Amino acid sequence: MKIGIYYKTKTEYHIETVNAFIDLLKQNDVGYEISENAKFGEINAIVVFGGDGTLLNVVGEAVEKDVPVYSVKCSDRGFLTSFNDKQLPELLQCILTEKAYKEVSLVSVQYKDEVYFGLNDIVIERVMGESELSNALRCNVYLNDKIVGNYIFDGAIVATPIGSTAYSLSAGGCILDDGLNAFVFTPINAHVCSNKSIVFKDTATLKICLTDRGNASLYIDGIKKQTLKNGDEITITKYVKSIKISDNYSNIYYKLRNEG
Repeated sequence: MKIGIYYKTKTEYHIETVNAFIDLLKQNDVGYEISENAKFGEINAIVVFGGDGTLLNVVGEAVEKDVPVYSVKCSDRGFLTSFNDKQLPELLQCILTEKAYKEVSLVSVQYKDEVYFGLNDIVIERVMGESELSNALRCNVYLNDKIVGNYIFDGAIVATPIGSTAYSLSAGGCILDDGLNAFVFTPINAHVCSNKSIVFKDTATLKICLTDRGNASLYIDGIKKQTLKNGDEITITKYVKSIKISDNYSNIYYKLRNEG
């Protein structure tokens, strides 16, 4: 058994928690590897210390290696985190027995020949110009090749159930229970009041086509991947792989009520 450990080394306030976990691993003769760039060799699990942003950094590595990600909350906000600094023995026991994690769907986007995936969301956001109104995006949105509507907005978010509590919620989208096999499409600052969020099955295909007016940036879990131009389109589906992520029987509604 070998565990990969990832945390932001520039953040010192949770180093005591990391060291306490390493001491626990040594006491139980469990191997470990610390990474500063979220890349690992042969490991059986990844433990992340930090908040949601830190956890998102290891998604690609966890999916590629098909290993579970366990998260320890070391910040004020952590909707994705499952354990705290008082639960390190429990965390190690869960890792050794391969318990307390679930498989979660990922959202995928195809742009031309490139395919990206994310745990939280896919965001398209208009590039601001001298005239904010003239730069508003005009898009046609299709679901399973049937047109849903013609949108004028500042951007849009497609979120997973886990990601529905992030940017999508801030933009007015609904919360999806994490047991649903669905995604939510949420316009950002729609210029027509009838343009609301759409919840759709994660087996469906959503297509967003930029028809005219302005360029947009494409973000995956907060990281910019592409610049979209007039006439471009992106296709959004469920990714072919899932991710194993810790679930210490947490309640997202409790977290929203007490941390949101």
